[in-house]
Amino acid sequence: MGSGFDLASGGEVDRCCALGIAPDRCCFGNTIKREQDIARAYALGIDFFAVDSLGELKKLARSAPGARVFRRLAVHGDGAEWPQTRKFGCTPHLAAELRHGDRDPRRWVYVDAGPYNGLAESLGEVIHYPVRTSREGGDFAPTVLAGPTCDSTDIIYDRANYALPVDLTIGDTIDFLTADAYTASYASVEFNGFPPVATYCFG
Repeated sequence: MGSGFDLASGGEVDRCCALGIAPDRCCFGNTIKREQDIARAYALGIDFFAVDSLGELKKLARSAPGARVFRRLAVHGDGAEWPQTRKFGCTPHLAAELRHGDRDPRRWVYVDAGPYNGLAESLGEVIHYPVRTSREGGDFAPTVLAGPTCDSTDIIYDRANYALPVDLTIGDTIDFLTADAYTASYASVEFNGFPPVATYCFG
C-alpha cells in the first residue's frame, strides 16, 4: 500500500527482494552493516543507507559508491520505556564529521554475534568469555563489545572492562572461547534477519 521498508540485515534485504518489493522503497537503516551485505543490497538496487560512524561511511564508499546516506543522530531518550541510546547515533554537532568517542572515550566494536544470536549468556555480563582476536601482540585499549542487530540492548560487554588491540579493524576475526552448547540453543531464529549461529560437531 505504498509503505517503505527499513532493513536491518542482509537477510531482510533478501526477503524483501524475494517478495518483489521495489528497491526504491527500501533503505538499509542498520548502522552496523557487513560490507558484503552493503554490496549485495546496492547490486540489487538499494541505494539509501544509514550511517553514524566514519568506518561505516568508508564501507559505503567502497561497496556502494554514489549511494545516498542519512546520518542517525544520538538522542538522550529521557522518559522512553526502551531508549535507543548509546549504541547508535552521532551527536548533532559532530554529524558532519561522523565521529563519536564525546559520548564514550572507549571504542565500540561491533561483531557478527551477540545476545540475540548466540551469546545470550553474556546478558547481565555475568559470564565473561575469553576473547581472542587476529591481531594479538600489540597495544590494547578499553572497548565496548556489541552485537549486529538494531536493538539497543544487543551489547555483549560494557561494564566488564574488556580491552582489544588498537589496530583491530573492519573484517578482523574475534573468537569467543569456551562458549558452550548453549550458544546454539539460546540463539534466536533470525532476529532482525540474522541467522542463528552455525553449529559444528567434532568426533
